[in-house]
Amino acid sequence: RGVIPHLYPQPKNPGWVMLPFESFLENDPPAPLKLGLRELVGFKEGIVHLTLRDPRDLREMPANTKENINAMCLRGVRKMQSKEWAAIAHKLRPSVVAALSDTPFPVSTTQKRITKSIERTCIWLTDLVRPNPETGTRLQVLCPLQGLRSPQARRAFSKQLLEQVYEKHELEALAPHDSLDACLFGYVLECAPLRPALDLVDLLQASLTPLPSEKLRLATLTSNPSPRYADSQASETSPHEILALVDQVGIDLFDTDAWAIECAEVGVGFDFIFPAPSADVQRDIGHNFYLPTHANEFVPLSIDCCCPTCSAARSSDPISHSSIDDFPPPQSHIHTKAYVHHLLLTHEMSGHSLLVRHNMHIVERFFDGIRNILQTSPSSFKSEIERFRATYRVPIELMDTAYAEWARVEYERGKGRLARERERE
Repeated sequence: RGVIPHLYPQPKNPGWVMLPFESFLENDPPAPLKLGLRELVGFKEGIVHLTLRDPRDLREMPANTKENINAMCLRGVRKMQSKEWAAIAHKLRPSVVAALSDTPFPVSTTQKRITKSIERTCIWLTDLVRPNPETGTRLQVLCPLQGLRSPQARRAFSKQLLEQVYEKHELEALAPHDSLDACLFGYVLECAPLRPALDLVDLLQASLTPLPSEKLRLATLTSNPSPRYADSQASETSPHEILALVDQVGIDLFDTDAWAIECAEVGVGFDFIFPAPSADVQRDIGHNFYLPTHANEFVPLSIDCCCPTCSAARSSDPISHSSIDDFPPPQSHIHTKAYVHHLLLTHEMSGHSLLVRHNMHIVERFFDGIRNILQTSPSSFKSEIERFRATYRVPIELMDTAYAEWARVEYERGKGRLARERERE
């Protein structure tokens, strides 16, 4: 369904997969309810994170009501009730499930709408943490922290999670606990509705300061604003922002797939590492492979990169189709900058596929570096962040140039037949 686009063949087990259930709602009943969640996606091991909506989706949606939340599928908007979502989650039994959140799109900043969002989210959360009436088991629930762009509202929502409940139906749902927070596995910080924000760190700190630090903190970062979505309000995600959220907010887990994939879509291949090497001149965090400067660069996309793109090796056990097949010894095959540049200009999907695999490997290596520093030398983490900032530029100019080149090639591609097809669509 495109949750992990462009990875082939036999992608590395990612360990944690987020599945927006709205992408299955065009069928009745939805495919996971017929086939099983893990069986449908072929993900036998690892953590399956089930959500109703994609938290990075910024498209305008009809207003939610007290009884229903709207989701977007291939056939348009579908309504989902809170109790219905709880029943689906209990049947599918994912590793973790995200509670419903009443986040308006476009985002509203009025006090009345923010208050209504907080009240509805708490009501829906109570339905989800209620034990299964048949088995008595509870779900591992992640709660999206509400309050939108108001620090005061975000603090108020977090404190409401900690408050003791007194209503009879709430006590029955939470027993033997006496607060919503006691039933939670962790928290989700959805960054898409917070864009543009003057200071993302301050908003997230307002949510997390009242809450216990030992529970999981997951941040869903936005993808960069693609030129095909003119009304996108996402601002630039960058490794600089990720480091700030780890250092100042204490985020445990990041959803960065959308960022890596969107950058690959506009021809950007990452080239950064943490801890960063010392450098006299700042460099970009990646390369724009649409630019003609890469046309004659027959070198890997990144030095010392061992991703499948930069150090691809042919299978040591190829399939023989006849008795006369003769295979040479297996050897590595490097996809060079010039080759990726050629693929992008000729509109070959494999160009984006190679960039996605490369970008995701660089991001994994980046987080490996963060974990290693925090485990072996936590006192030097702040100094390593400063050195990273001194070595790499924030990718504003890089992404602006990438979007411009992507739009130019897309426009040239749209002449003639493809332009007429778009008009018909």
